Amino acid sequence: MKPKLLTKPIVGQAALREAAAGSFEQIMSLVFDALRVIYALGGDVDIWPYLLAVFPDSVVVTREGKNWRYPYSYDLATNTITLGGAIASA
Repeated sequence: MKPKLLTKPIVGQAALREAAAGSFEQIMSLVFDALRVIYALGGDVDIWPYLLAVFPDSVVVTREGKNWRYPYSYDLATNTITLGGAIASA
């Protein structure tokens, strides 16, 4: 199947959304927001995770002096993140 080519350029807000979707900055922001929700639901007062490293399939976070790795998946079609469970990291 041949890819469909655009006949007109994408402009305005639609162009900004198209350019940002799937960028690592966008993914980092979604991961950060998802972690904040998890911490808040767990009753944590400090819901600001510190991201040490972001990889295409996981993120390493420092919380209370410990490092944790959270695997995640990113769905470009819906621009959403699904986080896996925390794994203690050395």
